[in-house]
Amino acid sequence: QQLPEVAVVEAPDKEPWRTVQILAELPFFDATVVTEDDVNRQVEYKAQAQRAELARSVGSRDQFLSSMEIVCTVQSALLAPLSRAVQLLAKTNQFNLTTRRHSAAEIEAFASEPDGQALAIRVSDRFGDAGVVGLALVRKQENSCYIDSLLLSCRVIGRGIETSLLAVIAEQAVRSGATRLVGEFIPTNKNAPCENFYPEHGFTLYVPSDEPKSDSVFYEYDLTTSVLTSPKWITLKGNESHELSASTIV
Repeated sequence: QQLPEVAVVEAPDKEPWRTVQILAELPFFDATVVTEDDVNRQVEYKAQAQRAELARSVGSRDQFLSSMEIVCTVQSALLAPLSRAVQLLAKTNQFNLTTRRHSAAEIEAFASEPDGQALAIRVSDRFGDAGVVGLALVRKQENSCYIDSLLLSCRVIGRGIETSLLAVIAEQAVRSGATRLVGEFIPTNKNAPCENFYPEHGFTLYVPSDEPKSDSVFYEYDLTTSVLTSPKWITLKGNESHELSASTIV
C-alpha cells in the first residue's frame, strides 16, 4: 500500500508448489536478450563457492591470487558478443567509473572509428570460465586517449583484472601514438568502490580548462615516463585483432 510501484506476488496458501509456475507466467523476469553469460550463471555460482573455499584455506591474499591461475583474454566488444557489452553497460554500477549507458550503436562506433577502442575482457581460472566481465570504451584525440567508460562486474572485483584491462588500454594508446591517458570518474550513489581507481594506478588529478562545470573528476597519466603493467598472477591474452605485444603478456 505504501509502495504502489512495487508489484507484490501472492503465493497460494494451499498450493505453495505453484509459486514457481506463477512467477514464470509473470513478465517481470523476461529478457529481450539472453547472453552466454546468463545461461552459464548457475555454473559460475558454484565456481564462486569454490573460490571462496580456496580463499579461506590459503594463508594470504597473494597466495590465493597466485593459486587461482587467472587468465584474462581481451577482445573486441563486438566479439564479446555485442549484446553482452550492452548488458554490462546497463547493469554494472559498483565498479563503473562513469556509468554511461551506451547503446549497441554507440559501442559499434567506438570499435569502428580509427581512433576508437571498444575492449571486452573475458576471465577464466582453475574453477571455470567467468565469461565476459569487463568493458572499456576509449577514444583518441590528438596526443591523448580518453577513457569514456571502464567497468567491471562486481563478481571479479579485487583480483587485479581491472588493472590488466587498464594496462591493455595504455598499451593500445601508446601504439596509437598517444602520450597521455585521461581517465574520468563520475560519482554516483553506488560506485564508491572505484572512486580511487585512477590515483591508485599512478594517475594525477587535473582540471580541464575547457570542461563545463560538472560532477566529473579527471585524471591524467603520462605514457612517456612510465608503463602500466598487468599483475604478475594474471596471464593476459589478446585477441588477434588487437595485436597485443609480448610486453603486455605476463
